[in-house]
Amino acid sequence: MHPSPSSGLPASTATPIAQSLGVPLDRAGRVQVMPNLTIPERSGVFVIGDLAAFEQDGQLVPGIGPAAIQEARHAAGNITRVVEGKLYVPFRYRDKGMLAVIGRAAAVANLRHLKLSGFIAWLTWVIVQPLP
Repeated sequence: MHPSPSSGLPASTATPIAQSLGVPLDRAGRVQVMPNLTIPERSGVFVIGDLAAFEQDGQLVPGIGPAAIQEARHAAGNITRVVEGKLYVPFRYRDKGMLAVIGRAAAVANLRHLKLSGFIAWLTWVIVQPLP
């Protein structure tokens, strides 16, 4: 569905670049992508990050930096594969958890099954943050 007066979606919902592609967009104005992060019927065009509406296990992959980095690396790998005469492989997002500093020596952490807050979460952030 394209944002327009006739679709019921405001044109401002989608970014100008998403609108310019002339492809189906979701309700938030994101480009619906294939499992390999390409646009349907345009196999050489990749869309990643918060512009991509990528569904995995019935849920949209979040439009956050760590997901975008994974998508970018995967898209680059698929481009390399095509140059080498190989087929695309599907993308799989791996949620590594969230860490956020919320004050001096205070943070929150949600690392899969481990939830932390306060100083111990901040200490975890100090240790983990420099890692790729």
